[in-house]
Amino acid sequence: YKVTGVQTCALPIWMSAQIWADYADVAASLDGGHWDAAAQRYLAAALTLDPTNEKALWLSASAEHAEEHYTQAISTWTRLLALTPADAPEAEIFAANLEEDRRLAARAAALRR
Repeated sequence: YKVTGVQTCALPIWMSAQIWADYADVAASLDGGHWDAAAQRYLAAALTLDPTNEKALWLSASAEHAEEHYTQAISTWTRLLALTPADAPEAEIFAANLEEDRRLAARAAALRR
């Protein structure tokens, strides 16, 4: 697998969802925060192995937001919030991001009319 031109020796057989999520995070960071095809594949691999992986869901929702796929981001934030205890510190962040994407989706829909 390549991460921005660097060949790695990672074998998919032992890769966990968390490791794939970490790969996605690093790949996007090394690419200036852009969610290129490799980073997207790593996220998909993480969520295939564990559809409830918090980091993978968080990164996925963030990538969907960055790409202005607000409806998808809303769905992902909603899934993530359902898995997060209400008193967890990150729950407030997820809820704020969900509300922002709802607002942006509504604005985008109004502009299309």
